[in-house]
Amino acid sequence: MMAAFVNTLFLFITMFYMIYEAIIRFINPEIIEPIYMIVVGFVAVIANGISAYILSKMQVPSCPNHDHSHHHHEEDANIKSAYLHMLSDALISVGVIIAGIFIYFFKIYYIDSALTILFSIYILNHSYPLLKKSFCSLMDINITDISQDKLEDIILNSNDNIVEYHDLHIHKPSSKHNFISFHIVLNDDNIALKTSENITNDIRHKLEHIGFNHILIQVDSNKCIKNNINCSL
Repeated sequence: MMAAFVNTLFLFITMFYMIYEAIIRFINPEIIEPIYMIVVGFVAVIANGISAYILSKMQVPSCPNHDHSHHHHEEDANIKSAYLHMLSDALISVGVIIAGIFIYFFKIYYIDSALTILFSIYILNHSYPLLKKSFCSLMDINITDISQDKLEDIILNSNDNIVEYHDLHIHKPSSKHNFISFHIVLNDDNIALKTSENITNDIRHKLEHIGFNHILIQVDSNKCIKNNINCSL
């Protein structure tokens, strides 16, 4: 997550700098050699495009023969950040080619700045979710796409003996790990250990189905009822 955050942050800084330079070129237009732009841009598009394509394929989940299809696939944050770098370079290179063509035929020099700003905003928009995700992970901010209602349905409705759950915490220490821990309160203090295990195993199976891969459930008796969820989502 640290590598993904630094990489994406650097990409953000680069895009903002390119927007700044594009604005300066709007104010002070410069004569640009279009043939040089087109040739260099074409080479860059091929190189960066191939790299982006390979990285995008690395994010596609494999499909082994054994049945794990119900598990959520989590893309690798470092591969995603590298892919966004290559994609940004490829798109900027496309902009260079288009600008070179317009400059060669129509002498419209500001088109270079306009396309730079357009593609930079596009990359910023697509990079922001990863920057936010990696930053929240590093700051240990609990973020999940799963609603509280969904979790309540899984936990409380898994067994009639469950009367409450509390001290719920969700952590995402990396792009491939989803941690969840909580307490459940049972209405019968005399429930056998085997029954308790069956209850928690059922909940664990349902949580694994929606993407959690490290699950800690503590079983409490009636005296531990807090009458609140104490949810940290």
